[in-house]
Amino acid sequence: LSGNGPVRDPNDETQNEILKVLRDNPDGIGEVIRNAPPRFRGKTLLFIDQFEELFRDVSFQSYPDREKELSRFVTLLTNSVSHNNPDIYLVIAIRSDLITECSHYRGFTNL
Repeated sequence: LSGNGPVRDPNDETQNEILKVLRDNPDGIGEVIRNAPPRFRGKTLLFIDQFEELFRDVSFQSYPDREKELSRFVTLLTNSVSHNNPDIYLVIAIRSDLITECSHYRGFTNL
């Protein structure tokens, strides 16, 4: 190791850039995929299993900005499969007894 400080993983910077795009841009998923290196572009399947955990997780339920974060996440997901992103597909697995929770988010009712 050189005396120039700790060795940094170059992926840390990339991950931070991706997180910033996802936090700041309602079409962040599409933007991240469109700006990915060519070998990662193309048809993309987003598969989310146990989606109901967003509604059931007790620690998340007490989170102060829970509704705001859930709404932002739903917006990211629904925008990812918009006409702007024709090669992104979304599959969400959720328990049937909690599917009505999704109706609270307009984006889901429009899918």
